[in-house]
Amino acid sequence: MRQSCFHSSYRWLGHLSPTTRTIANSQSQMRMFKQADHVVFQIRPSNFENLRDSTRKFSSTSRMLAQLGRIDVKKMPITDHDSNFALNEDILQETRNTDSASNRKPTVWKPFAFFLGVSMLGFGLAVDQTNRDTAQKIDYIRTHQGTFPGWFSKTFTGIASYLDPSDAQLQQLRKLDKLNFIKEYGLNNLFPHHLLTWYINLGEGKQICCILALINLQIFALWQMPRFFKYMTQRFTHFPLSGKSYTLITSTFSHSSALHFGFNMLALYSIGSTAHDFLTHRLRASRDVDPVRIPESTPTYHFLAFYVFAGLAASFGSHAYSLLIRAPRLLKWRQGLSKSSTPPSPILPSLGASGAIYGCLTMTALAFPEAHVSLIFLPWVPLKIGNAVFGAMPRRALVPIPSDDVRTSTSSSQASTETDISKCLLPWIDLKDGENPLPYQPVDSVLLTRSSHVAYLYPQLFGQPMKSTWLDSYRSLVFQWVCGALSILGVKIKPNEQSKAIQTVMSFQHPQGGFGGGPGQIAHLTSTFACIAALAILLDGADQSFINETCARIDRKKMYEWMLSLKTPNGSFAMHQDGDIDVR
Repeated sequence: MRQSCFHSSYRWLGHLSPTTRTIANSQSQMRMFKQADHVVFQIRPSNFENLRDSTRKFSSTSRMLAQLGRIDVKKMPITDHDSNFALNEDILQETRNTDSASNRKPTVWKPFAFFLGVSMLGFGLAVDQTNRDTAQKIDYIRTHQGTFPGWFSKTFTGIASYLDPSDAQLQQLRKLDKLNFIKEYGLNNLFPHHLLTWYINLGEGKQICCILALINLQIFALWQMPRFFKYMTQRFTHFPLSGKSYTLITSTFSHSSALHFGFNMLALYSIGSTAHDFLTHRLRASRDVDPVRIPESTPTYHFLAFYVFAGLAASFGSHAYSLLIRAPRLLKWRQGLSKSSTPPSPILPSLGASGAIYGCLTMTALAFPEAHVSLIFLPWVPLKIGNAVFGAMPRRALVPIPSDDVRTSTSSSQASTETDISKCLLPWIDLKDGENPLPYQPVDSVLLTRSSHVAYLYPQLFGQPMKSTWLDSYRSLVFQWVCGALSILGVKIKPNEQSKAIQTVMSFQHPQGGFGGGPGQIAHLTSTFACIAALAILLDGADQSFINETCARIDRKKMYEWMLSLKTPNGSFAMHQDGDIDVR
């Protein structure tokens, strides 16, 4: 070791008195790190600060100079002129490592493998538990078919695909299971009756969010006990430099601050339940258009898997950013290679369910892009949920583009048409209330290959191509779209073909009222609207006698009675018998 390095490392001890030097030498612990010719001596600050309690105060400056305050000098490592090696321990000094005893080397790949493995395991368990629960309840319903009330043991029509119970019936059975669980384990004796009644009357989405909040509450209570503080810091916060991977998930359920816990649980109750409800409506809607689809008793397991996945994704994203971006910045600053004199912010442990809740918010925004939310601090200011997630974006930046990089003649034509429509439509959307409409400009037009569109659409008035047979329950909607498109293109349907198209629509009519998605399908409100709209387009410009004859073929009395049977006590309407409620 060169004496110059030793002298520069201990130059400051020369200003102290002999007594102070003795205390510093006896109570300070020095560590030596050596890489090649690079030698640095460091004194642990924590031991040095303990001298305040065991020694008298001393100062090497006058009282007048002491009033000027302390000047912080940027720390620079002592390096050799031939090499400039960075020490990983310098990162631990710059960051507030709460688990310095850990010998694990921080990496990105191990947490990524943990994130990927737990996510796949979660979704796999969700599929398995959902199938088990559904099969169990279907068997129970079939075994006790005659013991249920009329609304539960309703006999389906003679279509084989409807022999299975509906999703609504399966979810009603889950509610009965919860009541039996409360009674079996004596929870009705532990909790007030009105609290249990409130919980049972909640939707399944809000129920599972309450359970998640209760789990977070228990962990929050442990944070408030001083004797558990070190344990909670090491195992329920994720510190990127600790080398631990399991804290990616434990930190997702951890909150140490009452304010943090309260805001996150309030957001979980509102946003999380909406995301759960979207999964409920999605599986019901998919079964409405595909009755052969396997029923599901609950989407709760899928929601829990998504919640864990979103929390892990947020934790891993923060972990990767800290190791790949922030840690190199700290190393450069410790080496004196950074141009900034301000030290970078330290890498701190993280905790909280914000990432998982933000994932639920993103799902809700994608599912209901036109919905509005309000901030808790500004409840009177409505905010579009898409802006709340992605930030306010100018409308003119939202010009549609092809969905992939595979360029075909149809995708290029579609992209060109969408761009032309956007140029014509966006100026009208940007008009404020009270402003006069913009004058029509001849250049603001959309170029359409009319003959090609007509050649494609016109034959579909009389049947779908074989490759579209999977859209059988969508036939009423497709028929409405075809009629609307032909009307916009100004196509005049021939009288004999007009009668044939009307006959196709009338074949969708259900004997008990309403129209289904296709021949033999159950009556559905959306399909009924589509068929009536298609008939209105087809009868536009027809003789009054022909219009009266066609309208007489619609059994309006049975349709009226069928629609009244869908009305619920709160005034809303189900989409079909035993179906879900839809504001459309």
